[in-house]
Amino acid sequence: MKISGDIELGVMNYNQFTALLEGKELGGRFQAHCPAHEDQRPSLTVTGGATGILVKCWAGCEWDDILRAMGLPLNSLFYDDSKVVGRLAPEQPEGIYDYTDVNGNLLYQVLRFPEKQFRQRQYKPQSAMAINGWVWGLKGVKRVLYKLPQLTHGLIGRKVWIAEGEKDVEELMKRGVVATCATGGANKWLASYPKFFRDLAVTIVRDKDKPGIEYAEEIRDSLEPGIARSVRVVEARTGKDAYDSLQHHPIEEAFIDVGYDG
Repeated sequence: MKISGDIELGVMNYNQFTALLEGKELGGRFQAHCPAHEDQRPSLTVTGGATGILVKCWAGCEWDDILRAMGLPLNSLFYDDSKVVGRLAPEQPEGIYDYTDVNGNLLYQVLRFPEKQFRQRQYKPQSAMAINGWVWGLKGVKRVLYKLPQLTHGLIGRKVWIAEGEKDVEELMKRGVVATCATGGANKWLASYPKFFRDLAVTIVRDKDKPGIEYAEEIRDSLEPGIARSVRVVEARTGKDAYDSLQHHPIEEAFIDVGYDG
């Protein structure tokens, strides 16, 4: 079965797939209206992976529902049917997180896969190692804080939250606060980070495990003395982390204070 031209359904590349969507290319990714729901703002992100196409609907639609809405068979996300080994599609990310410089220019991405597996990649279409413009890994890339532009451009009330991962940051920011984290989570705090918190009131959300507690202490110690205006350490009232607790409580009730400074 074929569609326009000589495209065989089930054997598609990135350009053929995105040509079927309403959207546009934005620096290594295609942003489109999701065909699986009434999409007023483009919420579907499409990027190229190692063995197939990666799709992420930020409104929550599953990859198979997206393909059904497009009238495509469920193996259409593979570049080559010979790569299919007991699976309908390449493993799809649960989240794609952009890390940028202070001006919003993309530096790299962190992709979160099921069972808390993470991969990083940088957009280097000129590289001989690039797959659809992306090179896996962060070799040669300066690591930055997540949501760096929001952290550096006129913080309202001069307050900021530091969480352990991008999923936590996204959930905090939905509640109207500025939040950030370091690439890689626990034990990835760099000496170049504290300068961004000078004179800010900082709330650190520590995870309820040994690495999380130690990581929060490392961040707190790096921000004192003379960096942050104040440092507050909290942990989730319900569940293990910020994301868990915010599913059950408003932000004002979601955390328990476990330490202050300043």
